[in-house]
Amino acid sequence: MSDRDRAMLRYVRKLTLEPAKVEREDVEELGRAGFSDAAIGDIAINAALFAFMNRVVDGLGGQLEGDMLQRAKRFELPLHAGTYEHLLAEPST
Repeated sequence: MSDRDRAMLRYVRKLTLEPAKVEREDVEELGRAGFSDAAIGDIAINAALFAFMNRVVDGLGGQLEGDMLQRAKRFELPLHAGTYEHLLAEPST
């Protein structure tokens, strides 16, 4: 993984888990890593949109289907129990 990718992931992690702690320095780090202003905006928008959509789905009681549980586990994605409990009872395919 490149240093540029690591800088982006540090920013996305902080924006996702601690949004109130994001500061101008975090954005400037992305610029120093080679991201344009437009690319930085895209990174922030995509991270925010992903978080928003997850909250909408979770808020409406959405559940994973098919192989999504296995895929989420493979990538160590955090999932609340209501999202995947029904899949645990199903045999793996």
